[in-house]
Amino acid sequence: MFGYWCLYNYIPLTLIKQLAILLACNSLYTILMAQTCQRCERGPMSANSRSHSKVATKRLQKLNLQKFKVDGQKLLICTNCIKTLNKTAA
Repeated sequence: MFGYWCLYNYIPLTLIKQLAILLACNSLYTILMAQTCQRCERGPMSANSRSHSKVATKRLQKLNLQKFKVDGQKLLICTNCIKTLNKTAA
């Protein structure tokens, strides 16, 4: 049910496999930071996907992130922030 236990540090092997997967793709932090705006720090939101029979299933509503230069640095910024930057620059 929980997998085999390690003899030395009492951590289930399933947790060790999950940690190995997280370490293989650098870290969970970089995975989540790839989906957030670097200016306003908004991230993906949860929403419902509605079928024809109105059954609600959870899904992620991701931001529209674009590469944009701000003060000589390339940043991943949502289009809402690009709109406000263009408005304040004009």
